[in-house]
Amino acid sequence: MQIDKPKISKTARKLRINPKEWFVETQFKNPAVAAFYRYWHQTAGPFILVPSLSKPIDKDVAAGAFSLTIFSSSPVELVKLDESKHVVISGTWKKTSAGGCHLHSEEFVKGGEASWQLNPKYLLVLKGEGKADVELVLSRPQWKMTEPKKTELGKGATQDVAGKEEKKKTKTIVGTMLGLYIFESKGQKMLKRSDVRDDVIFYPKNEIIVSKSLDCKETGYIVMPCTFEVIALTNFYARINKKDHL
Repeated sequence: MQIDKPKISKTARKLRINPKEWFVETQFKNPAVAAFYRYWHQTAGPFILVPSLSKPIDKDVAAGAFSLTIFSSSPVELVKLDESKHVVISGTWKKTSAGGCHLHSEEFVKGGEASWQLNPKYLLVLKGEGKADVELVLSRPQWKMTEPKKTELGKGATQDVAGKEEKKKTKTIVGTMLGLYIFESKGQKMLKRSDVRDDVIFYPKNEIIVSKSLDCKETGYIVMPCTFEVIALTNFYARINKKDHL
């Protein structure tokens, strides 16, 4: 019987480990070596291996080398992910770069309070000819909403306080929803809602995935990650995966 082995070509870089997602991790107890043993069937995988240290290296310390060795009773294929096909960019939504969705643009907000243009923007150029299937992933550190606190203020007051906290919780969840705008790059200095290539859907998640079929051209596209409301959060990561070189 022929065994259909998993294809490495479908593997993409990981940005985060989602809740309830399966993974294996070493114990970070030995500064010289990290190892583990597992039994997997030949149809399992492909697996993404991430060699790492327990803490980031200080900027003043020179980078060190490492070796990765795999011993297996069956033939294995180990391939380093091509950096040109799995590009990752990190950014931050701060007070000066958290602009919210297009509802906070000059089209909807008057009096110089428009903030949509403040969102981080990245130029995406796809090399090659024709069209390319592109997967864009926007991720942020795990974000949790605290449960509303109940305070005894007398008969019937507890429910009122809990109701206000629940409304505040719902508003925060909506405000922190993630979205990705993709524009045709035409050398424009100011972006407009009419320049958006497709409709944008916002999701109340810590990671969203947007798949597009885009034309390979020198002018490229402008990618704008943002939250629904103008809320300054922590760091975010954007990953772009393409079959050919970016």
